[in-house]
Amino acid sequence: MKQYGRLLATIESWPPGILAAYARAVELLVEFGPDLGMPYSRAMKDGLLEEEQALARELLTARKRAGLTQEQVAAAMGTTKSAVSRLEANNGHAPSLRTLRSYARAVGCAVEIRFVAKSGR
Repeated sequence: MKQYGRLLATIESWPPGILAAYARAVELLVEFGPDLGMPYSRAMKDGLLEEEQALARELLTARKRAGLTQEQVAAAMGTTKSAVSRLEANNGHAPSLRTLRSYARAVGCAVEIRFVAKSGR
């Protein structure tokens, strides 16, 4: 197992939301094998999993850059710490635009949504 020490250390250093998403994906792979079935396989094939993880990283980065705790963000949003934790954990539930805007205001940011043309189109 020594050869996996560096890999394990890297995985353990991931933010909690990313680590939770990774753990859930591993659980599903162990339980169902590579053919997870819907809706999990669609999310992986379409790249949605990566996009959801990127959103979770953006949320966490914005909060840390603002120097705020989850409790402080929750108070500013009028919600609970556990709701903010779930939002940052990328638990497979896509947040509404209203929730993202509320979070953004709480951490001193704005939400920007863009459609970017894929290369080759």
